[in-house]
Amino acid sequence: MAPAPADPLRPIFLFGTLLHPPLFEAVAGEAAPFQPARRPRHRVARVAGQDFPVMVAGGAAAYGALVADLSPSALARLDYYEAAFGYHPAEIEVIDAAERPVAALAYLPAPGRWQASAEAWSLGTWIAAHGARTLG
Repeated sequence: MAPAPADPLRPIFLFGTLLHPPLFEAVAGEAAPFQPARRPRHRVARVAGQDFPVMVAGGAAAYGALVADLSPSALARLDYYEAAFGYHPAEIEVIDAAERPVAALAYLPAPGRWQASAEAWSLGTWIAAHGARTLG
């Protein structure tokens, strides 16, 4: 059975490569404002042996951004992109910039799909190494 698509009524919490606005726009097919948010008691780690991130329990907080009010087409495109990595929308709670809890979705892998390394994943490092290539 295929995973359920992203719910258009919930914001999506981005924590990885899609925080690079040119990549987000290329994948989603539209721009969207990013609103800072964090998921307490989680961290964003580099996947062992890979250059992309995974969000896992532990750590002070996983920092990222919320995007909302995306078109059905943009949501379908994000679902397709994330599915290539084995990530599917999952319900989570994050804290927004006003310190309010927000029910959101995040693209997460099935348990055991990827192993998190001890290394924190860095958007800046990823952009320097892969940003231009992902848009070419």
